[in-house]
Amino acid sequence: MAKYNALKQHIRQRGLTQARIAELMHVSPSRVSLWFNGSRPKDHEAAALAVLLGMSVKELLECIDDARPYHRTI
Repeated sequence: MAKYNALKQHIRQRGLTQARIAELMHVSPSRVSLWFNGSRPKDHEAAALAVLLGMSVKELLECIDDARPYHRTI
């Protein structure tokens, strides 16, 4: 979760909220919420979000992947 926490801190430092990100990207707040709960955005959304946050797409996706809940093996 370290990368995910760094992403949240990065967003706070830029003065952004999930609602503001949704507004700037012209998507619903629930869509943005999905990303911050571990669902990967579509390629064009990831590219736009990375630009908005000033990071590479690779860095962004690593942070989002870090938010995914761990799956238990049976």
